[in-house]
Amino acid sequence: MSYDVSVFGTVITISASNTLPLPTPIIAFSGSSDPFDVATNVIGDAEKGVNGDLITWSTANPLEVSINVISGSPPDLILKSIGEANFPRSGGRNARDVITIAAIFPGLRKSAFTGGKMVEFQPGFSAGSDGKLKDAMYKFKFEDTVNIFNQ
Repeated sequence: MSYDVSVFGTVITISASNTLPLPTPIIAFSGSSDPFDVATNVIGDAEKGVNGDLITWSTANPLEVSINVISGSPPDLILKSIGEANFPRSGGRNARDVITIAAIFPGLRKSAFTGGKMVEFQPGFSAGSDGKLKDAMYKFKFEDTVNIFNQ
């Protein structure tokens, strides 16, 4: 049996409830950093009681997603505008956007993340020692996710 795990042709859409309400495609992904990364999530823990019994519990943690795009590309400028709109400033009010991201991979595998917030953004451009602009990284945390797998 063979499995094709290529992600060539992946498209991500992002919407921000106030700043960018219509889903906008992101396709200019980084070549030197993971373009789309979903962090592992701790969903429970366990310990042993004083008599050796296993005690378990569930934990609720936000789902962390990172997107790395080509610095200065249209997707970078779109993501920067969301970051700028949600950047807390003294005496001002930020956009308080609720973020939704949908990732569509080849083979019609899909992941959607809802109820999110941008938690890290690159407010400017950075120079790398290789003489190129550094890739722009954006981090989000989400309340929920749905995955659809093509059989």
